[in-house]
Amino acid sequence: MRPIADLANVAERCGRGERTLRVRPSRLTELAPTVAAFNGMADRVDKLIADIAVREADLRDSKSRLDETLTVSAAFIWEVNFVTRRIKLGEGWAALLGLTPGETLTTMDEWAGLVHPEDRARADSMAVAMAAGEREDCVMEIRVRSGSGEWIWLHTRGRVIELADSTAVVARGIGMDVTARKRAESALAESDTRFLDIASVSADWFWESDAEGRLTWISDAVERITGTPAQWFLGKRAQDLAAATDDTSGDEWQARQRARERREPYRDFRYRFRLPRGEFWISNNGVPRYGADGVFLVYRGTTTHITAQKRAEQSLTESEARFRALTALSSDWYWEQDENFRFVALSPGVAESAGISIAAHIGKTRWELPCVGVSEEQWAAHRAALARHEPFRHFEFRRISERGDTIWLETSGVPVFDEAGCFTGYCGVGRNLTEGKRLEERLRQANEGLE
Repeated sequence: MRPIADLANVAERCGRGERTLRVRPSRLTELAPTVAAFNGMADRVDKLIADIAVREADLRDSKSRLDETLTVSAAFIWEVNFVTRRIKLGEGWAALLGLTPGETLTTMDEWAGLVHPEDRARADSMAVAMAAGEREDCVMEIRVRSGSGEWIWLHTRGRVIELADSTAVVARGIGMDVTARKRAESALAESDTRFLDIASVSADWFWESDAEGRLTWISDAVERITGTPAQWFLGKRAQDLAAATDDTSGDEWQARQRARERREPYRDFRYRFRLPRGEFWISNNGVPRYGADGVFLVYRGTTTHITAQKRAEQSLTESEARFRALTALSSDWYWEQDENFRFVALSPGVAESAGISIAAHIGKTRWELPCVGVSEEQWAAHRAALARHEPFRHFEFRRISERGDTIWLETSGVPVFDEAGCFTGYCGVGRNLTEGKRLEERLRQANEGLE
């Protein structure tokens, strides 16, 4: 019975962990198969235990790597039991909130108290839908309050892992801190909004065109402003839209075309374009757009409707022409001064009428030019009126011309103010009184002779 006792002893010791023990082969023929079978089973058990140990080591290593990954990515594992309404949160959750490291156990109600009021209804409805078996998974982004009281953004994703009678029992998933991304998105959205706000007041519509200059997209605002649908513009070039009176072979058009061929930005290109409802003046700005590989994609730009501005400019030009024509009839020259009373502009008639060229006037005040017949008191009174920004009329003085002749002159002026009410200088007219003064002198002498 010794072989049987040996078999029993080895089996017992193997059960206590001495896995390398084996039963010696028996000389009893009837026990040999049993011993061989036992030893084979022990070998398999030993290999299985070794495999389990390796797998456990791999599992621990995987868990360690997962924990490191979760820590680095500010993420955590979560598990919720819809029956007990208990929630288990991994170690990353405590680290995320700035709490003592470790696994956190809480309830669904306590968790709901941490969720931002604006996100709470959405989070609750998601939990209800999963618990009722209406959803197998969830993906959402919500805000929760951290230990410091600050709101942080979480991206959470999970799925139901245990069901009972089509009702969810347990769900498990992962949560990740995405506060930095959400702040970046918010900053980008604010930047985009700021850009669009600025662009909307600096331009009337936006557009894109291909390498040939054909419009591939134009914003809907163009219809509101011109009465022509955006679709009508697609495929057309600026040359196709130009009014018949515009010379598309002119210098400005050619300069724009060369800029586009060189893929250069261009600004304030003005022309009239012809639409079904009439002609409009516009100002175009364009910049080239390139792909990541450096290949040209499109031109993008803005357009401002400037018809009213052009009409105002035309009216101003015509008004100035009328003003100068009337000035020429009622005076001999026109002048302008800056805020320091220095001449900055004069009409061509001043050289002939006043005896001094335009160049001699520029940058000088009236009292810095050669004058005679004006007393210090008269100059002082004139300068005081200018300092008070008052109009003045018929200020007379004499000047010796380059030929040595005495010239009698008269000037009148009014102050000029900008839109903000700030004084910017004077403008006025001048007349040559010499003939009249000479006639007065001859009449005076004739009267004296009669006496």
